[in-house]
Amino acid sequence: KNLSYFTNKKITYNFHKKSFQFLLSHGLFSSSNIDKGSEFLLRTIFNKIQIKESEKVLDVGCGIGTLGLILKKFHPKIQLVMQDRDALAIEFSKENARLNNLDAIHFIGNIALHGLEQEKFDLIVSNFPAKAGDEVIKFFLKQSISCLKDNGRVAVVFVKPLSDLVEKTLEDIDAIVFHKEENNNYVVYHYGNREKPSVFKEDLSVYIRNKKLFKYKDIQYLLDTASYLSNFDNFSFALELLFETLYKEKLRGNILLSNPTQVHIAKFIFLHPNFSISNLYISSNDALVIAMHHHNLSDKKNIKSFHIPTEYELIDVLKKQDIDTAIINLSPIPQSHWQAPLLEALTFLIKSKTGQVFIVSKSTYISRFLEYLGKNSKNLFVLKESTKKNGWRIVKLQRKN
Repeated sequence: KNLSYFTNKKITYNFHKKSFQFLLSHGLFSSSNIDKGSEFLLRTIFNKIQIKESEKVLDVGCGIGTLGLILKKFHPKIQLVMQDRDALAIEFSKENARLNNLDAIHFIGNIALHGLEQEKFDLIVSNFPAKAGDEVIKFFLKQSISCLKDNGRVAVVFVKPLSDLVEKTLEDIDAIVFHKEENNNYVVYHYGNREKPSVFKEDLSVYIRNKKLFKYKDIQYLLDTASYLSNFDNFSFALELLFETLYKEKLRGNILLSNPTQVHIAKFIFLHPNFSISNLYISSNDALVIAMHHHNLSDKKNIKSFHIPTEYELIDVLKKQDIDTAIINLSPIPQSHWQAPLLEALTFLIKSKTGQVFIVSKSTYISRFLEYLGKNSKNLFVLKESTKKNGWRIVKLQRKN
């Protein structure tokens, strides 16, 4: 998977007299060391919870794998499932499992608690992200109990400012709080259900911010937008720049849409009067982005999505497809060597002399990529168009045979 392009550093971490190796990335939470909240949660688990070797354990929002992998090292026979909505996190967790000689782990790339197929767990652990928002946090607290076996427990850590929200929610659902512990920055809760757990139901609605009518020139559409994804209320400068450029084009055939946020671009593509689309391929590292596209495009049969860490993995998933147009919303991982895998992917995907690529990003990133392209592409792509606006830039590249 060429994770070396996106690895920040490799660290050694010692816990309870065992040594662990972890790769870190600037594209993931806690890129310089093991998060203090995770460390705090682990200490409470080791002090307060007896884990049996046959138990099923779920790590929600696993990130680089800290919680689940450390528990697996101390309890090798547990059935461990690790879940994260970020495909890059899943790949780093897999690689960190390999580094620590851990196997028999099931990895799931999906939004919290989704995709578990009604599995029940003895223990659910999570360093739950505050940025998920209040509604998603409340959903997790309520529904995590539904994913427990009888007498199962959830052990979770939050940043301290969320403690009032967490405690109110646990009180509302009449959860049993077996243990609460806090320090200056974090608060840990171990909780369970007073009654037999109910059946878990997947629910995307907690992520939806609003339903709104959007319009660009003669293209108009109704869209459910997700909180904490950009362009939920208005068009950003980057999106306006992309629409201005694409509006005058005549796209045909197989279209690749990489790293969108909301579903604006896909809606624009399907509604443009001069576009004739055979298939639309959508790729993103964020499972929420994928879920929102399927939610808003449920009437479309010619779409296929890929939950992958970066554009590089498109080489594997689209190896049998010719892409006529690639539209890249470029948002590189900071301090990574992102140019090389992006160019390699585009060179593989865009094969015909009519193939084209549109890349929109901050001007700085576009300049860096064009500089790399000039030195390394052997003139495979020609710059056909370039437009700047308010610190953003879009370029059109044409494949040259």
